[in-house]
Amino acid sequence: LNFFLKKNNQTSILVSQIIWHFLEGFSLRIGDMPNEKNLTVNFNKYLVPIDNGDYQFVFYKSKMSGRWWMSSTTDFNSENLNEVIVPCSYQDYLDSVDGRIPSRMTRLLRLM
Repeated sequence: LNFFLKKNNQTSILVSQIIWHFLEGFSLRIGDMPNEKNLTVNFNKYLVPIDNGDYQFVFYKSKMSGRWWMSSTTDFNSENLNEVIVPCSYQDYLDSVDGRIPSRMTRLLRLM
């Protein structure tokens, strides 16, 4: 690439920094994404009824990292797990407990 041949090394330094940040982030990641095998062991499950109680959201909190995920179903299989569990925040959980449906949840409901 031509930008590596320029006398000014700024571009090559920036590309090097991008690569370094990617590799560092990759090595420091926490592998706590929910899956069929670890969902009942590594996560706390919170059920939040919506409206009159006919419908509920399910929140999962990782015991390893404290991160949150949400779903609108408890019926998981290997085909739909990645589609029905989405990352969320603790604030999303608090909002749903207070009866306010966060925008992530409305998008999730539209997909289903």
